Amino acid sequence: MAERNVLSMNLESLTLATATTLRQHLARARAGSDVAVHGMRKSLQRLRVIAKLLQPTDRIWFDRENAKLRRIRNRLAPLRDAAARSKIITELATMKRWHAYAAALRQLASLEADGHAHTWSSRSADALFWSKLEREIDLTIGRVTSWPFGAFDEDVLRDALRAARKQVRRKRDDAEGTTRRTTRHELRRKLRQYAAMRQLTSIIREEEDGEADVLAALAKKCGKEGDLWMAVVSVRHAARERRAWGHLARALEHKRRKLCARHDVLLRQMEF
Repeated sequence: MAERNVLSMNLESLTLATATTLRQHLARARAGSDVAVHGMRKSLQRLRVIAKLLQPTDRIWFDRENAKLRRIRNRLAPLRDAAARSKIITELATMKRWHAYAAALRQLASLEADGHAHTWSSRSADALFWSKLEREIDLTIGRVTSWPFGAFDEDVLRDALRAARKQVRRKRDDAEGTTRRTTRHELRRKLRQYAAMRQLTSIIREEEDGEADVLAALAKKCGKEGDLWMAVVSVRHAARERRAWGHLARALEHKRRKLCARHDVLLRQMEF
């Protein structure tokens, strides 16, 4: 069997399995599971990464399909963000580094827990939100079978990886030396995407790629910048009524900026 057929069949099988997992997560998410919401977002992101691997076969198709997948994933963002803020603030409150601010962080964690519960309360199991989401996911799963797997081969894969690598290099160069939130976010997004593309490539080629795991680990490290930014925003919002918490917001922002500089060093060491 030709290599291109093996790659195509493996990618299609992986895609169908991801679509099935997405549907399974939906049922649990509808019942109120934060873990399942996270699982849905991961499955949707994997589908977007698979579509990115297929992009050179049909760029117009990719733009259309990627936009639909992104829209579904963004619908889940309020639930994901509420859970993430609550978890991040709770964890900070237990860290020795932030012991001086523990009382404020515990109060904030309680506020974020209330906000988390409120976000879920408007999305009960029978809410229109879930019905619409279920319909969109069913349509997505139905479309997956017609994705252009037949045109996928080693040349397409190589082109997709080359383009993604260039995007990471460009975003790294843009972000180096800056702490601007949007710029750093774009860098993390492209780095995570490229790492995921390399990991999926390892699966469909049925071969090891140690660098893919290194890239994924680096992307996870850089994700700490985003966690701290989320904490900074949360504290700044609360500080409107608790002016003493401004010190905490500044301390968190200072730590975020130091992480950006540290990650710049690690990113510069990578060959993109």
